[in-house]
Amino acid sequence: MITVNEIFRLGRDAEYKAVNEKGGFIKLWVVASDKQKQGDNWEDVPTWVSASMWRSNDKILQYLQKGTQVFLTGKLWLREHEGKSYLQMEVRDLKLIGSKQEQVQTTQQQAQTKHVVSSDVELEDLPF
Repeated sequence: MITVNEIFRLGRDAEYKAVNEKGGFIKLWVVASDKQKQGDNWEDVPTWVSASMWRSNDKILQYLQKGTQVFLTGKLWLREHEGKSYLQMEVRDLKLIGSKQEQVQTTQQQAQTKHVVSSDVELEDLPF
């Protein structure tokens, strides 16, 4: 097995599967993109990975929704089934990076705050 540290984006909402009273595992479907040159153009080439992570509860599920970026560390291996190959990952560590919606909201908030002028300051008093 290979140890991997990579940023992924969730391809769909994560699922929790209880195994016993001590816990279960979270199932993730994630994708990482790489750029490859195809003729004169650069194209995104997605790599899909089926990942699982053992947890004692499902509290983190509310944050693991489609589109969320995560940084995963774990063991990667290739599984073959009925003539097809699948990348599998056993996740040892997961860090939330953010979702597309959060990134859009942050950018919009930053743009709005750049244009705010306090009403207490007279325009003639500004040094520019």
